[in-house]
Amino acid sequence: MSMISTNTIEILKDLSEFEFENQVYDFHNDYDCKKICFENGTLILMFQKRVSGFLLSLKFHGVDISKALFFNISSIENLTIDTIYRGRVVVNEVLLELSNNGTAYFYLEFCEGQTLEFWAESIVIDRVEI
Repeated sequence: MSMISTNTIEILKDLSEFEFENQVYDFHNDYDCKKICFENGTLILMFQKRVSGFLLSLKFHGVDISKALFFNISSIENLTIDTIYRGRVVVNEVLLELSNNGTAYFYLEFCEGQTLEFWAESIVIDRVEI
């Protein structure tokens, strides 16, 4: 398990297709988001691979959520990531790429309409053993 500092991620790069430790993860086409959990400053997105069924977690550490829009849709069992990227945000009329403590700002959008915006320090991708 390796951790990536979020301030090293290229600005505006879509992470829905993400290379990590010589492995490419296509969260839009190959995975369903099964669960989202936020606890003690950690945002965990739990994914299941559509073909093989193995579970994978995308964990953001040092998270401060700025905006969330979630609602239930009765006909949808899973969420599909549309885009996730490190972006810029306006704070007190100033456009920022990083916070004062070096965290980066992320936009997460699902095809079904749900969205999250948050600051994060680092990211870890983990295969979850059942």
